[in-house]
Amino acid sequence: MSGHRHIDLSVLVLLGLSMGAGAVLDYLRDGIGLEILLGICLSGLIALLPLLLVWSYAAWILWRHAPTDAQKVIPVGILTGTGVLLGWVVTYLIGDVREQTALDRTRRDTLTALRHEIFALVDKLDNQDIWAHAKDVQERIAQGDGTTRVGKAVPYHPYSTMESQPIIFEAVSGSIPTIKAATVAAIVRFYAEYTDLRRMIEDSRSDIARSLSPERRVNLHKQLTKRRASTLSWGLKALEEIGRDLGESDYEKINRSGKNEGITPEKTGDPDE
Repeated sequence: MSGHRHIDLSVLVLLGLSMGAGAVLDYLRDGIGLEILLGICLSGLIALLPLLLVWSYAAWILWRHAPTDAQKVIPVGILTGTGVLLGWVVTYLIGDVREQTALDRTRRDTLTALRHEIFALVDKLDNQDIWAHAKDVQERIAQGDGTTRVGKAVPYHPYSTMESQPIIFEAVSGSIPTIKAATVAAIVRFYAEYTDLRRMIEDSRSDIARSLSPERRVNLHKQLTKRRASTLSWGLKALEEIGRDLGESDYEKINRSGKNEGITPEKTGDPDE
């Protein structure tokens, strides 16, 4: 401190303004979100007000009971102590800003990576009319492929390609706790459905499945179709929740093929329902 009350007070005011302006600028640059900015300001006030009240009360007692000669240096001591106090608070807030900013960036990076993978998987599921195609396939399973061999229809076995192994979800699973609970629920449910779909496709390609009667193979394909539609529905739900979590106003707008309009984040479009 300089020993001059007006100069020292100006320095303290500028210090506080600089810290506040830095936080605001970081927010404007999308460094931190609005919720984090408000939280930082609130935590600063909560931490600062009790300390200032105690400090003010102690300074008043000191001023009241101090000798007349000592009262001349008390303002300088108060300003010096206030500067130290504000330094502690500023150090705490800066550390909190850095921690919250790092967590927010991790959350946004995680959500962005998951959105890219989920959209790629959803887009592949959505590129074919699931229910219409399933109806055609199931009729062919029941009737055979239309040719005969020794007086019998040749069995028809549809071939489903194996869905891609999700890579991003496994890679960022450690960052999942930074995401909101509603978003995590939709994401985890989608990947659970997708995992079950991959397993059902693998089972349908086995020799055991191929040896089943046409009626049982039709039922198996119906279950596979329900799982495929459910997976698409939960994928759309996960994409919506991710967009909402990222603060996007048009989070419900998802690029789609238009071939499965009956399948939405709320329903699977099952004709039997």
